[in-house]
Formats: sequence, C-alpha cells, structure tokens
Amino acid sequence: MIPRLEAIRHPIRYIPDDVLGLILTYATPWCLEDDLNPVDSFPPPGGVGEYVPPWTLSHVCRNWRAVCLSLPHLWSALSTDTVGANNPLCAEMIDTICRRSEPLPLRLDIGRFPPTSGLINTAHRWRRVRVTFSCPQADIFKDRVFPCLTQLVLHLNSDTICENIVAPRLYNLELRGGGINPRLRLPWEQITQYRSFNTSLEFLKDMKNLEEFSIGEGASAPTGLHPPGSIILPKMRRFEYEASHHHRVRGGFYTLIKMFNQRSLMSLRTLIVDEPYVDLVERPPLAFTLPSLIELSMNFGRADSVRDILSAAPNVQSLHINCWEDPKSLGYCSTPGHPFVASLRQLKHLSLTLEECFDPKIDFATLDEAVAAFKTYGLPLETMSFYSGPTWGWKARWIAYVFEGMADSLDMCRKNGIRVQYHHDTEHKFV
Repeated sequence: MIPRLEAIRHPIRYIPDDVLGLILTYATPWCLEDDLNPVDSFPPPGGVGEYVPPWTLSHVCRNWRAVCLSLPHLWSALSTDTVGANNPLCAEMIDTICRRSEPLPLRLDIGRFPPTSGLINTAHRWRRVRVTFSCPQADIFKDRVFPCLTQLVLHLNSDTICENIVAPRLYNLELRGGGINPRLRLPWEQITQYRSFNTSLEFLKDMKNLEEFSIGEGASAPTGLHPPGSIILPKMRRFEYEASHHHRVRGGFYTLIKMFNQRSLMSLRTLIVDEPYVDLVERPPLAFTLPSLIELSMNFGRADSVRDILSAAPNVQSLHINCWEDPKSLGYCSTPGHPFVASLRQLKHLSLTLEECFDPKIDFATLDEAVAAFKTYGLPLETMSFYSGPTWGWKARWIAYVFEGMADSLDMCRKNGIRVQYHHDTEHKFV
C-alpha cells in the first residue's frame, strides 16, 4: 500500500493551478494561434478523440480535468474535418466543445463535413471562420447574423449559393478558388484586408476602405479585370502579388496594377511582388509613380522584369530581393535609363534571400560583387539581412556558405558600420 501512495508525493501534484493552466495551454498549441491556417491553427486529425489534447489532458485526474474545464480557450478552435464524418458521436463531441468553450469566440474550419445544428446555434460566437463550400453547407449563412465575425475565408466552387452574409464587424476577407456568385452580398465597405486567390475581382471596386490587398494567381490571370485606371482605393497602403511558382504568367502583376487609378497608389507604403516566372513579351511599361512607397520586396527571374518598379519608387528605404538569374544586372546596369538598386538613394535596409546557397548553380561571385558595390554609390545603408527561406539545412552550414560566398559584401559592411543579420529557416516578411 505504501509504495502505491508514493505517487501522492509527486511534485506535479503541488503545482499551482494557474501554473498548471499555462502548461496545459502550451500543450494545446493551436489555442494560442489567432489565424485560420488549416495546418497549424487547428487540432490535428483525430483531434476530438482520446489521443489529442485537451481531451487527453482532461482524463489524467480530477484536478487536471477541473483545470481543463476552467480554461475555455483550450476548446475554442475546431475543424469539422478533424472531427470526422457526421455521426451521432461526432455531433456529441462538437456540442461538448461548444459548451466547454463558452463564452469565448470560436475559430472554425468548416470543411467537407457540414456543421452540426449545435455548432450553427453558436453562430453569434463565430469570430474567425474558414468555409469550404459544398451544397449542404451553403445555407449556414442564411437568415443568420454574425455579430462577432471579423475574419472570413471562403473556398468557393460553382455550387456556391450563399447570397447575403450579415456580419457588422467583418473586416478581413479571403475568397479562394472559384467563381463568385454575382448576387453575393457582403459588407464590402467594411473590408480593410482582402485576399483573392484565383477568383474574380469584380467586387474590388466596392471596397472603398481597403487598406491591404493581396492577390495570388495560377497559370491563368483572374477573371473580372477592370478597365485601366478604373479602380480608386485611396486608403490602400499594402499591395501583395504572388504568381504561380510552377507556371509562367503572362502579364501578371503589370496587368493587375494597371487597373488602379493613380489616386489608389498615393498612400501605398508596402509593395510585394512574388513573380519568379514572367513572360516579358508585350509587357507594357508602368505609367505611374509610387512616391509614398518605402518597403519593397521582389522575387523575380530576370532583372528587366522589375526595373520599372525601381524607377517608379525612388523613396524606398527597405528593399528585399530574391533574384534567380541575373543579380548583377539589378545591382548595376550600364544601359542608360535602366534603373538599378543603387538608384534608390534613400535605401537603408537591404535583405537578400539565399535559399539556394547550397546549389552550385547560384552565382555567388556575381551577387557578391553587385552588393559590395552598393556602398560606392553613397547609399545610406544601415542593415543588411540574409534569409535562408524554409530549409532543412543546418544553420551553421548555411551561415558558413554566406560568409564564404558574400565575403566582399560582408567586408564592406564591417568597414562601414553596417549591421549584418542572419535569419535561418525563415522567410522574409514585412510586418
């Protein structure tokens, strides 16, 4: 009997409940997220079963169960795909989650399995929601008000029939992969953050208060393009364009940017162009200026595809480059009238992504020569940052390659007091 009672003396039993609550929270990492990423922001497959927290944590002992039930945020994220098929057991589990998460707002991923009636009855608590539409799910927005909804992601298809979504606090919208019902009614003027991926842009003109616009497209350009200069978004301060990394895009960013009136670009602060493959045939020159732009990120193949952006943005202070083919011609170009990086006379922060530094095809000597020459033009550089991008390589090995390949540039930084930063296994991102 005495050996069996030794467990009572275990230190875990003397941890205060508030400290134990923090431990249980970190053991349920998706409850700390505030996004709708289906990979990291929701319980993994099988997450309503007996092998995944917080369910497992609530079955350890009475004290742990009491602590788990006193922390509604442990239960506030749910994916219907995680739960599984729509059967009585799963419905009971979803209803249990809805009760235990009260009164907190809910973060939901409604996938191929439709929501239960119990989940729909909590619509007044839905705050961030991702929906992949199919016919049985299209009515979840019908005749309902979503007073807490602030972020909505809709994966569309041809069967999408939702027409009116009443969400007085909605400001973050994402539409993905399909045609948009022309009868769709959303509080367009409330939207300040909008992302479109392979969807029509016909409603873009209605988002008068849009501040951040992000668009991704595949092999074909999105439908519903507006006439040149027809869109006026005077509050837009961030524009992000991402093209397919597997297909060449004809027109791409240059075709899209022409839709905007010059007034839409006067307050633009951040521009991100991720266009590694581009067809330069019949590509029109940019006929506008970006005087307010101070943050510029470019992922491109050939420098000639982005020179117009440099000439249109003379006041850039922070520049990120991920160049595949000809870094030297972007660093310096002898052709009259062809702008290059040293033309940015206010450049203070330069970032380079060297995600292929282990590839012998990368021309380190050319890149190093181009970067090292920047200081000879009198640029007011303060920091230079290197990013590896997402990689499985060792940090020490990657930094060693950078030291070896960019020796002249690093020597230039050392002599001029320029701070150097290394970001391993990290993608560059303007906050």
